[in-house]
Amino acid sequence: MATIRWSLSRQSQLLQQGAEARILEVSNKLEVLHNDFKTIIQQQGKHLHEIDKQLLNYQTQVAETYMKKHDCQSQFRVVESKIDNISNEAKSYHKDVLSRIDRLAS
Repeated sequence: MATIRWSLSRQSQLLQQGAEARILEVSNKLEVLHNDFKTIIQQQGKHLHEIDKQLLNYQTQVAETYMKKHDCQSQFRVVESKIDNISNEAKSYHKDVLSRIDRLAS
């Protein structure tokens, strides 16, 4: 009977040691996975930060381009207005010259 108890006790100890070794092995693997995931999450965070910076830079460029376009359109309207004024002055001058020629011819 003592031999059976000793055998059962020994088997129990061996099973417990095996279970503890397996638990330690799984715990170590989980720790490695945890560290890997932590690294991946940090890399993702850095990547997202870079994307945010690029997006902000793109938005800034779009806004600057829009402002330049608006400025160019304003300058174009000013030049167009000056051309119209010069054209009107030239027409007026031309009419005045023709009128003087007519008066001199009469």
